[in-house]
Amino acid sequence: MKERICEALLHCLSMESFQKITVKRIIEKAGINRSTFYKYFLDKYDLRDYYLGQILEEFKQEKNYDFIKAGKDEIDDPVYSRNLRNSEEFIKKNSRIYKILWSSDIGSDLYGQMQEILRADILETILTDPFYSEEKLPYAILYADLFSCDFMLTIRWWIDHMDTIEFEKASNLMKGNMEKGFFQTFRDIMEGKIKVKI
Repeated sequence: MKERICEALLHCLSMESFQKITVKRIIEKAGINRSTFYKYFLDKYDLRDYYLGQILEEFKQEKNYDFIKAGKDEIDDPVYSRNLRNSEEFIKKNSRIYKILWSSDIGSDLYGQMQEILRADILETILTDPFYSEEKLPYAILYADLFSCDFMLTIRWWIDHMDTIEFEKASNLMKGNMEKGFFQTFRDIMEGKIKVKI
């Protein structure tokens, strides 16, 4: 039932801002009565907080960023590429939800919270790298920021253009950024070495 109510909230958010949504609209969309809604939630704010908490918890559970430990020649290793692919597929499966929630005025920066979760997890992964040492901490922090920004911005870019750009293109861009760096991947796109035809 909670999932049904959350889906009703998501539908409402695709139509209007959170501030304009009423419990009445939510229960109409969910096809339930008012007492059923209040059995699970105090009000629409309680519902929003529960739903966003669920989204963030799923995002935390589905992650595996060991691929950032891969060297340039190891990024195609089946273990690393499977981890990256699983992360990407999870995002792809939830793209509709993220598109609505990231673009809705919901009174919470879900995108920023997801990026911070990603950043913290990537930093933790870097700190467990066998090549890590204490004097490298400032660089570890910088690269956790860069990796998390690249991942989230590329996903957001793809979600904004998913009607015209295949998901595999975003995946190839992320992989290119990891293998060659941002600048060289950009040059390869500009020079036609990476096909990005829509």
